[in-house]
Amino acid sequence: MIEIKGQYTLNDYQQAQRLNARAGKGRNLLIAVLYLIAACQLAFMLAFFIPSREWSAVVGLALLGVLYLLFFYGYVPLRVKRIFYQQKELQLPFCLEIDENGLDVRNELGHSHRPWKGYTSWREDEHLLLLYLAEGSFQMLPKRLAGVGVVDFVRQRLRAYKIPQK
Repeated sequence: MIEIKGQYTLNDYQQAQRLNARAGKGRNLLIAVLYLIAACQLAFMLAFFIPSREWSAVVGLALLGVLYLLFFYGYVPLRVKRIFYQQKELQLPFCLEIDENGLDVRNELGHSHRPWKGYTSWREDEHLLLLYLAEGSFQMLPKRLAGVGVVDFVRQRLRAYKIPQK
């Protein structure tokens, strides 16, 4: 049995949200098409409000770019921070026990046991390993708390149970 004691940080949670939000190939195409449609609609609307028609598309695209930046670099980080501080369990020290059967997480609010077969998929980057319970619901394993051997063991168990990597 491997035991990890630690505490999540706001940075862990922000990184987990970024990793979770990484789009797949099909999702990237869908997002691009939606932005193109929105840009065309905005340019068409502005064509009626700006006397000089040749500038309406430029203004529309510039406005769309500003809205995109405000949303992803303003609203989203503030929302993630607010959610982190609302979830008291994320701010408490925890003990994570990993063995052949699954993962146990304990803190002062409770205990959770999850067998390996209870995970639906997993994803990782250089900072975290996310173990998905369902779409958008995951258990974080910060690599700063777990050594290379622990992460390798978790990967091995996930592969042994044929849990797909996202």
